[in-house]
Amino acid sequence: MRILHLSQESPMKGHQHGGLGIFLENLLRCQAKMGYDVTILCVNIHSIEFMNIKYDGYRVVQVGNSLYKTYSGHTFYQKTINRLLLTGLLNVLGKEEFDLIHLHDSYLFDIAFSALHLFKCPVVSTSHLSFILEYMYRPGGHYAVFEHEVETEKCMLTQSHAVTTCSKSYADDLKRHYRLDRDVIPVLNGIDFEKFQKIKPNYELVKLHAGTRKPVYFCGRLTKNKGVGLVIEAIKKCPDHFFFVISNFAPDLVPTYDLARELRDLKKYGYTNYLWLNECFGEQFGILKACVMSLIPTISKEPFGIVGLETLACGVTPISTRTGGLSEFLDDSNSIKCDRNADSLIDKINNFQHDPKLEKNGLQTAKAMSWERTTEQYMEVYENVRKDFQFDNRRNSGPDHAHKDCGFQGRAAPALP
Repeated sequence: MRILHLSQESPMKGHQHGGLGIFLENLLRCQAKMGYDVTILCVNIHSIEFMNIKYDGYRVVQVGNSLYKTYSGHTFYQKTINRLLLTGLLNVLGKEEFDLIHLHDSYLFDIAFSALHLFKCPVVSTSHLSFILEYMYRPGGHYAVFEHEVETEKCMLTQSHAVTTCSKSYADDLKRHYRLDRDVIPVLNGIDFEKFQKIKPNYELVKLHAGTRKPVYFCGRLTKNKGVGLVIEAIKKCPDHFFFVISNFAPDLVPTYDLARELRDLKKYGYTNYLWLNECFGEQFGILKACVMSLIPTISKEPFGIVGLETLACGVTPISTRTGGLSEFLDDSNSIKCDRNADSLIDKINNFQHDPKLEKNGLQTAKAMSWERTTEQYMEVYENVRKDFQFDNRRNSGPDHAHKDCGFQGRAAPALP
């Protein structure tokens, strides 16, 4: 089977690109290892460099980004990205044949269905992060601002030949809020357990900064959704602990980035019990293994929460909220639960007691959730879609699925801040 993946993010050094980059890096590697012919068409977000190379057993066609220094949320930026990808699709891959297209980004919906007509093969879509769910639960978020993105995502969800996502919780939410009458198939992410077992704890660095204080780990993008505000409050109120704050792919000195500025300015007000490391790719796991606990205080719908699985694989106990996909592999047997507020998080930090049973159960959970298992489940989805697929040139997109007008079901859109 020849598979074409479409994504804005690159699988090369996927750990630098957050959850989606990690997912792509491992899914494509496993598919290639199983003998499938795998190609990904993606964007080199940080460079104008074009690539057409073999990488880790699969092919990467990576178009250069002529606007790589421009804000990614801008409409003109997105149109330019789509034009670059369409050019790559036609010029580089146009004369080839593929058996299936896997779309990982609803922004690229138009590219996927251009590919459908070009290659006459079905489209499987994966919702890694839903616009409507992201902005329903984001403090101060507003549906109208992202109306175009929501409508584009609705097209992807209703017109793809199959839709998957990374947790049952997220699948249920997508069906409810988009009012879909079709199945959304949950396929949980995995982890390279053996790789994490080989990582050595960086006790030297942790002791250098923490001294006799208890080392605490947090890793995530600097957004309110990830509970960064709760972590900042914990830094202020837990002087006996030292916090290692890892922010991957997040600006650190942008004046308008309130959480980044607030975190940076803690030093000015006398708080010295933290170290902020921005984009320390690959080094964070040595720090994590040397800490006594890991904070995952997500306050919104978490699609999956790969940092939770990384924490378990490192043999560290997470303190986590009960939200979204996190609850599908983090429970009372392998983690400590807190409410989605600063007081609850601070209480759990101050009263933390190391429990070898939690640690052992966490390692067992991580070991059972392999990327090979995830890949096998995706291949089953692919085969089922291909069996039922018939190309119809009269159609402009995938199969019809009746759906009601989407929106904030049962609630009003949040007010503008």
